[in-house]
Amino acid sequence: MRNPPFLFGNRTTCPRKYEACPLISQCERCWALGHDSSQCPRPKDTVVCPIYAGAHKKDEHHKKCQAVSKHTEVYCTCPIVCINCCQARKLVKGHSALSLSCLLCSKFRSPNHRPCIVTMIDTPISIVSVNMRRRNPLLIAFLQATSADIVMIQEPWFGRLIPSHSDSNPDGKEVCGFAAHPGWEIFTLKHQKGDICKVMTYVQQSLLMSHNVCVVSLVDHHVASLSSQALEVTISGAAFILVNIYHHIVNHCPALGHILCTPLDSVLPTYVVGDFNTHSSTWSFLGTTVSSWASPLEDWFEDSDLLLVNPTGLATCRGEAQQHDSIIDLALLNDSALCSGRFSHVSVSFLDSLGSDHAALSIDWSPPFKPLPYVPALLPGFVIDDSLVASWTKDFASLPTPLISDIASLSRAADALDTDIYAVSGKLFKCCHTPDFRGLHWWNIHCEAALTAIISI
Repeated sequence: MRNPPFLFGNRTTCPRKYEACPLISQCERCWALGHDSSQCPRPKDTVVCPIYAGAHKKDEHHKKCQAVSKHTEVYCTCPIVCINCCQARKLVKGHSALSLSCLLCSKFRSPNHRPCIVTMIDTPISIVSVNMRRRNPLLIAFLQATSADIVMIQEPWFGRLIPSHSDSNPDGKEVCGFAAHPGWEIFTLKHQKGDICKVMTYVQQSLLMSHNVCVVSLVDHHVASLSSQALEVTISGAAFILVNIYHHIVNHCPALGHILCTPLDSVLPTYVVGDFNTHSSTWSFLGTTVSSWASPLEDWFEDSDLLLVNPTGLATCRGEAQQHDSIIDLALLNDSALCSGRFSHVSVSFLDSLGSDHAALSIDWSPPFKPLPYVPALLPGFVIDDSLVASWTKDFASLPTPLISDIASLSRAADALDTDIYAVSGKLFKCCHTPDFRGLHWWNIHCEAALTAIISI
């Protein structure tokens, strides 16, 4: 029988030849998978944009996109579509033709692919929240100086950028947008012309380039608005939710209705942080006038299983003129996040916020533990197997017996005896080594005594 069946547990299977997926290749002319530009059937002068298959280069897409007149930013704000998936009539939204997350890429393997090897992030992810009070130079300086991986901003700068030019409008049109930095990816909600987002999040490009990291803006989340956003972050298979909130108060009227109407999901670990512009007897300093909407907000915290994790008694906002310092920037974790043990304590620092009157709130998230590789160290001796006594005796008896005639020959015979014992034992027995610290044997003298007592009954 060429392919005999094997029994694994209660299932029977037959072996088959392993066939590796072909190496991935992508044409830089038509962006199809499976061939390069030297094998492309299209003419050499063909130009295809990998974003929407337009007849222009990728770098020119923000100016020559067919929907450029509808863009609300200097860059393209159209939904991302994969032209390869579109041609294959598969799920086309959520990724581009250049993304390795495309389902069509699963039919190929990368040149550095190694089976059963997964690169994991083994250092904590730093998350910082700060209100920048709409100051562009301060925000750019903060992005340049911070060592954080994720930065959640309240009241970010939003203003006029360089004019956006197109063939239909060579003089350009005024485009508004956020402060950009080459080392950071911007996450914000879509908004209409004239709208001003009060919250946004920056994520380090180096973090997003890790193949086991995924950050998704939850645009359909019930808290999603111009003043609050929710992100789902997945790292090494572990997911958590970030909620960034700015409470925009106009004429002493609260604007938390869209948040307070529905409690947050308590299943996924969730970190809620932001400028709540709310005074409460729970977290404010003594003598502070309590906000009229504090009680409904506290009820929402309780219904969402959120626990305030601000350091006790530390101000988060400097008072102006005759005003006192206050605690209005809050950080909260739900029960799932607290039980996970992955979130650190929150720190409050005005020094880290680089001159903003709001302090920076920092927290670390630790990725899933990556066990260290077990490399046993050899020890003297062997693991004796009693079932091999006869084989050991036979092999040892077959060795020549040294002649002993004087003290020198006696010494040589002793050395030979030690060498022969080691050689025969090494042939049949396993060498001793240090135990695996990941799973030490739990059997001890107390277990032996319990077993003896049971047998004697």
